[in-house]
Formats: sequence, C-alpha cells, structure tokens
Amino acid sequence: MENNATSQDATQAENTQEINCTPPFAWIRNEYGLLEHINYVFKEDGSIDWFKMVPKEFLYPNKSAFKGKEIPETIDGLEENQLCIKLGGLTKLAKIRGYSDVRTAVNFNGREIVATTTIEWIGNYETEHRKDSYGLEKLLPVRSTGSASATIENTAGFMSHYLVTAAENRSLARCIRRFLDINVVCGEEIGPDKSDKPAYENDAGQTADNTAILDALLKSNKIPFDAFKNRMNEEGVEGAEDWKDVRDVPTTQIFVVMGKVKERLEKLARDKENAAKAAAKAAAEEKAKVATEAKK
Repeated sequence: MENNATSQDATQAENTQEINCTPPFAWIRNEYGLLEHINYVFKEDGSIDWFKMVPKEFLYPNKSAFKGKEIPETIDGLEENQLCIKLGGLTKLAKIRGYSDVRTAVNFNGREIVATTTIEWIGNYETEHRKDSYGLEKLLPVRSTGSASATIENTAGFMSHYLVTAAENRSLARCIRRFLDINVVCGEEIGPDKSDKPAYENDAGQTADNTAILDALLKSNKIPFDAFKNRMNEEGVEGAEDWKDVRDVPTTQIFVVMGKVKERLEKLARDKENAAKAAAKAAAEEKAKVATEAKK
C-alpha cells in the first residue's frame, strides 16, 4: 500500500509540473524587415554587418592559415582570413535574416557530386520594395544560389562516405555566405589535408572513389542495395548475383551500372510526370463534361 501511495504521489507531482509553452519574446519584424529583439550591427553604408553578428562559439582558427606555425587556441586577435565559421553559425544568421524557402538540387557528374542550393529570402530594407494594390509599401523577396562539389579527393574522414551530404552542406554554406557578404570560409568548404587518408583505401593503397560515388547515388535516391542488385541481375549485368555490397561491384562496371540506375530514375520520373498530366487531363475533361450536362 505504501509503495502504491508513493507511486501515486510521484505521478501527481509529475502532472502538476508547470509546462512552459510561452516564448520569452515573439519573433516580430518591424517595417524594415528586422527582428525587434535582435541587436543588429551596421556598416557605414547602412547595410547589416552579418559577420560581426556571428556568435564567437561558431568561429575557430583556420588551421590552413597557420601552416608550419602553432595553431592558436582562441580566435582573439585573429584576422578574417585566419578564421573559419561553422555551418551552424551561418544557419543561425539565415534564420535571423529570414527566408521562406530552401531548395537543393544534386547532380552526379562523373567522379564528383555537385549540389546547388537556392534560398528565397524575405524582403527587408536592403531589398527592393514597391507599393501594393492598397498603396502600402511591400518589401520584395530576393533569391541567392550557391554551388559546390564533393569528391573523394576533396573530403576527409567520415564525410568521404557521405558525399551527397558534404556537397549539400557546402552549397548551403556558400549560398548563405555570399548573400550575407561573409568572406570567412566555412569549415564545410575546406578540403582535407594531404596527410588525411582517403576513404575506401585498399591494401594496395588505391582509392576506390568510384565505389563511393555509386554508394552515394544509391543512398541519395533511397535505393536499397538488394533492390539495386536484383535490378542489375535482371538487366543481365555479369556477376551481379554474387554482389554483397557496393564494394563488390567491379570498378570496370561501376559507371555502366550507374548509367543504368540514372536511366531507370529518369524513366520513373517521366512516368510519374505523365501520370500526373493524364490525371489532370482526365479531371479537366470530367469537369467539362459535368458542366456541359448541367447546362442541358
């Protein structure tokens, strides 16, 4: 009985805990498109100095700027060209600046993966504005883009196994930096040191970078390896039935099977688009038919 009472008391205590669902301040933008609770830093020309608004915890010494020298433990006294900014610092600034849409397109171009990020930023006093139909001033949105690539050669560590993510992160960082006029490079954009060991390195010291490209292609399109293997087996690719993972695909066949995968993906995309068009056409015809019968 005592244990039951104790358990009930604990449950009641949990139920009576205060739930905090009220933010400390509201994210409200003024007539200039700026957040009212943010202390902005401005340049002499009146534009926002976004770099000076980066919190210090998102900055660190750029070790490539100190080759042959001791790398400082802090960023105190360092110039912009001696610094790196973390991706989290850039996304924090982007949130403050304000955006309505972010899209990233990924393309496989032989040995490299190329990503292009497009951001639609909300309007503020720095962008164009015009009067709407009610005679009110309207701040116009603006777009920016950033492209970047990822290969086995220009990535290191675990990111060498996630080339799509590496390319996406780099293009996002570049898109934000360029728009906000930040010249400090993002850590995501920096390639590996010469001492970094390439991914997928075999006993002979050769890099199976094409294997990583194939692996990235399958993962980015959410294609299970078994489904890929079965498809290649159906299409008569020699030895496909014996593959256990992407590393079993012979290097001489990688670009052949990648071409088959891309062809299949393009066909599926076309089929989906055609089906959508057919459905829209059928719906329009049915609507017109109903309208015609209603007039009779």
